[in-house]
Amino acid sequence: FVSDVSWGELDYLVIDSPPGTGDEPMTVLKTIPDALCIVVTTPQEISLADVRKSINFLQYAKANILGLVENMSGLICPHCAGEVSLFKKGGGRILAEKYGLSFLGAIPLDPASVVAGDTGRPVVLIEENSPAKEALKKLAATVDEQASHSLEAVSTVHG
Repeated sequence: FVSDVSWGELDYLVIDSPPGTGDEPMTVLKTIPDALCIVVTTPQEISLADVRKSINFLQYAKANILGLVENMSGLICPHCAGEVSLFKKGGGRILAEKYGLSFLGAIPLDPASVVAGDTGRPVVLIEENSPAKEALKKLAATVDEQASHSLEAVSTVHG
């Protein structure tokens, strides 16, 4: 699919693949050898264990890992704006530090994401502010900055 489509000029092409070391990630890495990988985890240990395997696979495959994101990083109460560490918090940052990866950001659980999804709009396009919207906008800016700084490094990794 990736190689059969004429994508035209792209700023980014995001390929969301399941975690692990299966055929999908390997095919993407072979098809797009200069791809920048973003590893996503949730903060609880069971997810971190799977993501460790994914990071080891990416390192073994000499993939370019841009960094790590922690999803479901706390729940923001829509009534009091307090934060609940529903799935724990901070495991992604600790894992990134352990592997020497950039920690790109943390995205909280936010009821506004559900409401936005039900209306067919990404949470970043809703008018009101929400913790998930702000976190995703910050993540996008961080990824854009990190990717633009790593392009020269990417071109030398596989050369």
